Amino acid sequence: MPPTSQDNQATTDDNLAVDDVENPLQLLARASDLSSLEPLWSSYTPSAVTLPSLQGNDQGQDVHTFFGPFRAKLDIGEHLDPVDLGLVTIEECDMLFTYFHENLSHTRWGLDSLLHSRAFVRQRSAFLFTSILAASSLFITSTSALAKRLLSHCKFLVRQITANRSRSPEIVLGFMVSIPWMHPGTHWSDDETCSYMATALTIAIDIYLNKWIVPSPSDSKGTSHNVPQGEVITARKALDLDGFEDVDPSSVMGRRLLRRRERTWLALFVLDRGYDVL
Repeated sequence: MPPTSQDNQATTDDNLAVDDVENPLQLLARASDLSSLEPLWSSYTPSAVTLPSLQGNDQGQDVHTFFGPFRAKLDIGEHLDPVDLGLVTIEECDMLFTYFHENLSHTRWGLDSLLHSRAFVRQRSAFLFTSILAASSLFITSTSALAKRLLSHCKFLVRQITANRSRSPEIVLGFMVSIPWMHPGTHWSDDETCSYMATALTIAIDIYLNKWIVPSPSDSKGTSHNVPQGEVITARKALDLDGFEDVDPSSVMGRRLLRRRERTWLALFVLDRGYDVL
């Protein structure tokens, strides 16, 4: 009997389910999805017998959450934000952000002055937000006391990121912004540049910054030809991973967000090669 349209649709859905998995554990979860087994078990199990693994909505949700798609974990919140903590005012933030984009941002290729505004960065990463403020305050004589508070808060945020396993492109940018202005310490072995670079590289690979984006957000054609399937990530999946599910990848904002991923990886690669030479 030739396959029906329903059979073809089921096969397509199964293939998409397998192709969309990101690790072997998620593939195993797809293969043994409890929700798909519930009708089968109910036809063979007496009504008097309960199946806790199938009836607890909270437990089932926990299983789906655990094996669900990977998402960036942002380092934001009132307990992390320097403005909410009273370390800096909004007026000071505006002044320091303006100074940074006018005088310092050219040293960090991963930043986009049109995208990485005060409001956008504050919503995405307390670490990048504080790092930009701290970098600018180091070069303004009237903000020396503010610089000490912000630098201290940056170190606190690094510990929180490590403890909470926070991941996002903005956190990677935060490490890159922080590295050039780090104090060398009293001995060469006190320099934390290596640990900062290692953490930034680990996070970048975790969130697939090293993968080609298809279709490419740039206007050039053919840049992703002959690239192995394991080395690419779709534009839709990249935006979903970053938490921009409502943004169209082909829109102006979507392409700008995707290009920020590409620039962040390239800037991190250049920074890593530069420090290896030194």
